[in-house]
Amino acid sequence: MILKTRQDISHTKMETTIKKKLLPLSFIALVTISLTIPYQTAISASDADLFLHGIGPNANPPILFLDGNSPTSTTAKFRDSASVNFAGGNPWKEIGNWTNTPGSGTLTSLSDFQVWLGLKNSDDIGTKFDLRADIYKNNQLVVSGQTLCITGITRNPDQAKDTMVFFGTFAPVSFGSTDLLSLKVLTRIGTNPDNTQCGGHFSAVGLRAYFDSVNRPAKFDMTFVSTSVVIFQDDYSSSAGWTQIGSSVTVNSPSHPGVAYFDNAADGGGVDDNRIFKQLPSTLPSIWTGDFDYKFTTSSIPAAYAWALTANNANPEQQGSTGSAILVYHGPEVDQLHIRTWEGLTVADSTAVPISANTDYYVRLEKTPTQLILMAFSDPARTIQIPGSPVTLAIAAPTDFNNLNLIQHSTSLSSGSARTLTGQVDNTKIFTP
Repeated sequence: MILKTRQDISHTKMETTIKKKLLPLSFIALVTISLTIPYQTAISASDADLFLHGIGPNANPPILFLDGNSPTSTTAKFRDSASVNFAGGNPWKEIGNWTNTPGSGTLTSLSDFQVWLGLKNSDDIGTKFDLRADIYKNNQLVVSGQTLCITGITRNPDQAKDTMVFFGTFAPVSFGSTDLLSLKVLTRIGTNPDNTQCGGHFSAVGLRAYFDSVNRPAKFDMTFVSTSVVIFQDDYSSSAGWTQIGSSVTVNSPSHPGVAYFDNAADGGGVDDNRIFKQLPSTLPSIWTGDFDYKFTTSSIPAAYAWALTANNANPEQQGSTGSAILVYHGPEVDQLHIRTWEGLTVADSTAVPISANTDYYVRLEKTPTQLILMAFSDPARTIQIPGSPVTLAIAAPTDFNNLNLIQHSTSLSSGSARTLTGQVDNTKIFTP
């Protein structure tokens, strides 16, 4: 553990390096992002800002995460600590814990952490605070920094104090594909370097940290050397390369731009085919991970393939005796996601993860040589799984699914037309972990 301290800092940090603006990836990679990234094996390094975000109300949102997207809201969110008191050893109190899954690679350095501070209660004007920021890999502390005796904190949100915490150097830390990087922020009554109280009140109702808005973009910068390889990526902002069959499943349509959209899409009853498909840059390897965002608004006894990988451009249900498919299936009958596979004429299904209408889900499908794992998360950083997640499906030899080279979004051709779905898919990414 490396601990660095410095006295109160209140300044605007001038950026002198050009940062790479990231899409909401679960890992950090220095790659020029386009709609489709060809298969590549280069190891990349990235120096990029990670911003603090929250899902839920502006006041103390329950879901906290980190990603590379600059905030867009004009209203800041905030998190409050519990009450602090110099008595009893002046214990640290947590303000919040923000997480991210950076993917496979090595964390080599961190910049200062920037956040805006205010009071929970105006009676605490004149209180001085310490602020600490800890970086963890899972439960392992990587580095910690603190700023002591911060003064001039007020209750007025418009006068929130811009504060910096300095992280020192640390030994490079390796991350695997599922390891969590987390930022834990804590506070206590302000102290001198010798831990004596530095003046002001001896207790306070708590400290408030503002974040996730254009004028309160709390963040820090990390350098991460990624060993993940992006095979395919699409944000659905263009229909280029996509083939549409039927009229009710579209990509980047005028009425539903920037997504793959199921527009009250009915199953085919053995006749009507409604789907879109696109060729992948290469056949998928034996180990890969696929991420996509999913949200539906209405359904009726649903049976649709929200996200499918296939061996040829036929309907996912009609891959033939030598074809195969791996599907994320919405249904059958009820609103749930599960894995379905076709290997020739053999079908296999996993158990299911229940889902609800008008809710954003961040879905991940992992493939190894022996199994498939489906996970649904409530946060874009994919750190908080919803109830029922994950589910698995074994891959039995000699099946290997090593012939998949198309992605599809499709209704069920064989099911009846009374089965319908309105929903959307966005931000697909397939990569090697």
